[in-house]
Amino acid sequence: MKIGRNESCPCGSGRKYKKCHGAGSVPLKPLFIPPPARSPETYRERLKARELQRQLQQGAGRPISSTLRSDGRRMVSVGNDVADASKFRTFTDFLIAYMHRVLGHDWFRVEEAKSPPDMHSVVYWKFLFLKQRKSAKSQNGIAIIPDSGAISAFIGLAYSLYLMRHNNELQSRMIARLKDRRNFQGAYYEITIANALIRSGFDLELEDESDNEIKHCEYAAVSRETGIRYSVECKMRSVAGHLHKDKIDGSGRRNPLSHLIQHLGQALEKPTQDKRLIFIDLNTPSTPEVPPAWIEKAANMLDMSAKDRADKIEACVFVTNLAYHHHLNDGMRGVSCFIHGYNIPDLGKPGLITLIQAWKNKKKYIDIHRIGHQINDFTNVPITFDGSLPSVSVFGESPPVQIGVSYFFPDIEGGVIGEVTSAVVLEEKKEVMITVKMDKYSIIIKENMSDLQLNDFQNNRRTYFGKVDKNGNADGSKNKNEFELFEWLVSTYAEYERESVLKQTKGWPDEAKFRDLPDEDLILAFCDRLIAGMINRPKAG
Repeated sequence: MKIGRNESCPCGSGRKYKKCHGAGSVPLKPLFIPPPARSPETYRERLKARELQRQLQQGAGRPISSTLRSDGRRMVSVGNDVADASKFRTFTDFLIAYMHRVLGHDWFRVEEAKSPPDMHSVVYWKFLFLKQRKSAKSQNGIAIIPDSGAISAFIGLAYSLYLMRHNNELQSRMIARLKDRRNFQGAYYEITIANALIRSGFDLELEDESDNEIKHCEYAAVSRETGIRYSVECKMRSVAGHLHKDKIDGSGRRNPLSHLIQHLGQALEKPTQDKRLIFIDLNTPSTPEVPPAWIEKAANMLDMSAKDRADKIEACVFVTNLAYHHHLNDGMRGVSCFIHGYNIPDLGKPGLITLIQAWKNKKKYIDIHRIGHQINDFTNVPITFDGSLPSVSVFGESPPVQIGVSYFFPDIEGGVIGEVTSAVVLEEKKEVMITVKMDKYSIIIKENMSDLQLNDFQNNRRTYFGKVDKNGNADGSKNKNEFELFEWLVSTYAEYERESVLKQTKGWPDEAKFRDLPDEDLILAFCDRLIAGMINRPKAG
C-alpha cells in the first residue's frame, strides 16, 4: 500500500507523511506496523520459534528464570535462591558475579593477592580473562572479546556451577573439591560433564553412598525424553604442570592415550544396574587436525579391550579432549569428542551403513548423540537472560524483520507498507535479501548486516526471522552430507499424509512395495529413494 504525502505518517508521530518519513530527514529503516490480530496458529508458530531459540541458546535444561520488577531491577532465580542482577547487562556478567558468590569473595581475595603463577587455576583464568577484556573493543558499553581458552574455561565453569544449582542439588558437594588443588581436576571435569548432561535434557541424581564398602559412580543421569537411567563415571588424565598436577601425581608422557584403557578399567569396576556413560578426557593440547589423529587409535584400543573382556560388559564411552587450559591466550578449538559403543556393535563403529540404518541407530541412541553435541557446544554460554538476540537486547542494533509481519518502508516508491514473506541471508556478503509483498506485486530489497547481526543469525538460524525454518540441520545450517539431507527429508515428509507420500511413488516400478510398508518405514524408504535419485547411487535394499 502506497502512502499519500498528506496522509498521517505510519510511524505514529502524528505528523503528515511529507513532513516526517516522507521528507527524507528520518533514517530510512523499515518501521514496524502492528499486524491484524493473528490466528491461533500464527501465534503458536511465534511461541514455538521463541522457545526453540531459547533452547538453542540455553539447551534443554530448566530455562533461565529472570524477571524485571516494576522498579526496573532484574532478579534471577537460581534453584530456590533469588539473586539481584540489576547491575548486569548480560547473563555472562551475572555468571562472573555468581562464581564469586559460590566460591566465596574472601577466597577470591586471598588467591588474587598471590602472583599469577601461584594463583588457583580458577582465579588465574579470571586474571587472564580480565586482562583480555581490557584490550578488547567495545560496542554500546559492552566488551567484544575474541575467543580464548581462559574465557572458555572460566565462563564455562561459572555456567556449569549455575546449571548444577539451578537444575539439581549437586553443586554444594563440588565446591570444597574445586577449591582444593588436589581434587580440583576431578571436580572440574565432573562439573563440565554435568553441564553437558543438563543441557542435553537429563536430571542428575546422587548415588546412594551410605554403603562405604561399595564403589560408586559420580552420579546418575535420567533422560527426560527416553526415561533411561545411566550411571556416570568421569576420568581425566593427569598431566604434570596442568590443573595443579605435579611430577608426582601427573604424567610426563606426551602420548594422550597413555591412560585410556587404565581409566576405562577403573570405570567399569564400579557396580551398577543402570546403563553406563563413561567419560575419559585425554588432557592434551589441541591440534589443527580434523578429526584429531588420536581418534582412530583410541577406537582401535577400545575395540581390542572389548574383545579381550570376558564379561562383555556394555558402556557408552565418550573420549573427550577439553583443552581450554592448554590454550589460555588463543582461540584454538578447545574441545573434541569421540563416541564409542563399548561392546555395543551399532554405536560409534566405522564401516559402510545404509542411510535408513544410520537414522534408526541415531534414534535408538538419541540420548548419546545429544550428549556428544552438547560437549562439542560447550562454549555456547547464553549472553541474554531471556533467549533474545544479543545484537538487539544487549548491543542496541535493529532487530531482524519477522516473516509474516507488515512494515513501513519509507525509501521504496515514496513510502509503502508491505508484508515480509521471506528472508535469506547471504553470509559471505553479510546481506539479507527480503521479499516484501505489496497489494498487487512483490519486490526484493537488500539490507546490510553488521558482524553482530550475522553472528546472531549463525547462532540462531532456524528462528532468526521469527518463524521456525525447517530447512537444513537442527541448527538451521545447510546439509553437509547425505545423512544430514536424509534427516531433513524424513523430518519434512513425516508431516505429510500417508496418501500424499504414496501419490509421489505412482509410476515407480516397485510402487506396490511402498503401499505395504508401515508409516515410518514408508517415509524412510521414500526418502532413501529420493537421495538415491539425487546422487545417482544404488538404493538400499
